[in-house]
Amino acid sequence: MAAFKLHDSAIVHFSQLLQLAILTGTDIVDNFRMVVLVDDGSGKLVLDPSFKEQFEQNIEKLVLQAADLASETAEEAQ
Repeated sequence: MAAFKLHDSAIVHFSQLLQLAILTGTDIVDNFRMVVLVDDGSGKLVLDPSFKEQFEQNIEKLVLQAADLASETAEEAQ
């Protein structure tokens, strides 16, 4: 059986997922289940490139939604 370790970039991603779960009130387990890792050839697991791209796009959408919500809230306060 092959043994793998997480690459530092994968560990950073898991910490980002924890932060995301806290900010959005979502279950961290669900976020962890969606992660797709691949062997980088040196026995370390890294994020699958297509998964990483999709995750970054989703974060961009969340940031835009948060900015829109903040803008609407500011307009309503005036």
